[in-house]
Amino acid sequence: MNQLPVALLYEIVEFLNPKERQRFSETNQEHRYLFPIPLIVKITSKSSGSALQERFFVSPRNIPEKMFLDHEELKFEDDYLFWTYDYERENKVYLSRHGQKLLNTEYTQYMFTMGLRPKHPTQFVRIMGGEAGTKVSFTDSVGLDIGGTSPIKHTPDSKDRMFLSSQALTVGALWYAIQQKWGNDEKLQLYRCQDYKDNKDRTTRLIVHAIPDICDGPCSLYSPKSLKDGRAACELHHVNIKFRFWVVDGLLCFQALVSIPFAFGVPMLEEDNAAGIKDPVDCLKVLLKKNSSRWWAVKHYMSVAADIQSGSVIKVEDFMRTAKDHEDHTIIRDEAKNLIYIKVQDAVVEKRIADHPKTEDEVWEFLFCGG
Repeated sequence: MNQLPVALLYEIVEFLNPKERQRFSETNQEHRYLFPIPLIVKITSKSSGSALQERFFVSPRNIPEKMFLDHEELKFEDDYLFWTYDYERENKVYLSRHGQKLLNTEYTQYMFTMGLRPKHPTQFVRIMGGEAGTKVSFTDSVGLDIGGTSPIKHTPDSKDRMFLSSQALTVGALWYAIQQKWGNDEKLQLYRCQDYKDNKDRTTRLIVHAIPDICDGPCSLYSPKSLKDGRAACELHHVNIKFRFWVVDGLLCFQALVSIPFAFGVPMLEEDNAAGIKDPVDCLKVLLKKNSSRWWAVKHYMSVAADIQSGSVIKVEDFMRTAKDHEDHTIIRDEAKNLIYIKVQDAVVEKRIADHPKTEDEVWEFLFCGG
């Protein structure tokens, strides 16, 4: 190994996860020189007496492949990525806002719970509490200001920036983002891991979240592809509905994997301008963007499935009576196919979208995240 060119060693290390890289750097003195110890930090809160369980690497937002080294300084109001490594799925995962809870409908205020989101960072952290450009001390209180780049308001990735907060619970602590001001619950401490003394802090382990294909307030939809990178979960009370999804002749069909005695279908229409769509998720995004009553009907079906999952008994006739939210909709029952679907008056079904087969091993998830 000592005979390998340095350039080749650097290429080898690029393919190693952090544990493998550390073991590699410890094999001899030359490797320790070439691949020095990275900066690894703990995030704690004195006000809640808690700490995040994760050990975070830090990267500049504009150079995400670079890791800060242990001797390098962090500066106030610079943009950073705080990340760790998901060894189960072999991904980098980034500290991010994730779960949503609507707190005030009068002026639409959401609380976001914190989690780890995979692969590509969509949010970044600014360290606040000192003069811009000056060195961050690992002994003083700081604020971690988190936000994304999306222009869509009230979403985890929105440009709206909020401070990371921590609040003690009966068991453990809740880490969340809601405040745009740096208050007591937002005063945190950063420690180098080797300097962190566990003073019996409550520890909170963050969830590695799959990134939803569709996010509509407290409702999220996950495809099998997105679920490969994490869990469909929420730090608040939540309900997961597993379901199968297929498309045939312009009809989007859903079958919840609970004791619900029928599948449900909503049509794509020519007026949706969806001709040529191949990915079935894109059909659902069209309905969401239009704020279509057909998307409402999908959410209604999933909520009925959630009620059944929790022990309620729902009659087919009751569902048919409540499944429409538009005067042009008629609810049709096809007993031969065990299917209930929406028919839209004076509308033409768009059949120029790609069919998507129903398969037993392809499971989708719908998540309701509440209080």
